[in-house]
Amino acid sequence: MKKITTKILILAFMFSFLTLSLYSQADPAISAYDEYIEAINNANSLHDLNPYISKRKIETYGAMTEEKKKSTLKFKKQIVRFTERKDIEAQSQGDNSMITVNIIDKSSNNPATVEVNMVSEGGKWKLDKEKYKF
Repeated sequence: MKKITTKILILAFMFSFLTLSLYSQADPAISAYDEYIEAINNANSLHDLNPYISKRKIETYGAMTEEKKKSTLKFKKQIVRFTERKDIEAQSQGDNSMITVNIIDKSSNNPATVEVNMVSEGGKWKLDKEKYKF
């Protein structure tokens, strides 16, 4: 009886570990957000981010002056460079996903949050809005 109980406990543990492992895999919206962050690192202009942002966001950037576009990209690059992600979670429903990213400012050690709205366009997740809370 003791051997059977031990085997059942081992199987239960393995199943719970497998379930946790599958659950912790990146949500497709989070993966798309990670690609957007990587694109910021490599971008020379806001135009370089177009494959990762929504049509509405592209229009918003298009209406900016060249100086505002440069300062916006500079700000994004600084955020990526000087913060460290602590955790991230997504709540997706249909073609919308709300991602909450908890970050730490590496220079001051102060916590902050980024709220990101992602939308699915043409079967791909795109960043639509982002709000920084420092």
